[in-house]
Amino acid sequence: MLSWPARQSLNMWIGRAADYLEPELGKAKAKIGDLAKDDFDLLVYALYPTTGEQFLKWKYGLEEKPASVKPKTLDDIRKEDEAMAAALERLCKSILSHSALHSYFLDTIIELA
Repeated sequence: MLSWPARQSLNMWIGRAADYLEPELGKAKAKIGDLAKDDFDLLVYALYPTTGEQFLKWKYGLEEKPASVKPKTLDDIRKEDEAMAAALERLCKSILSHSALHSYFLDTIIELA
C-alpha cells in the first residue's frame, strides 16, 4: 500500500476512510493529562474536547456544576406544578368572567370533542 503522501499526490482513495486519518488519541491523552482516569474518559475528551473536558471536571469535582445543568429536585417540580396550576386557574377564571371568551372556548372544546 502506498504511503499517505504518495496517495495524496496521486489523489488515490483506496480503503477505509479511517486509513487516511492520523492517530489522535495520543495527542488527546497529552492534552487532557491526568484528568482522564481511564480509557472511557479519554474517549469522551477525544470525541468532544470542549464539553468533554468540562464534563470530566464536573465528574471529578474539580469544578462545581452550574445550576443550568443540575437536575431538578422533587421540590422544584412540585413548585413548578403549583405555579402552573395557579396560572391555569387564573386563566380559567378570566375566561369565565368574559362571556364572549367563555362561549368561544366552549365552542372550541365542543368541536374538539
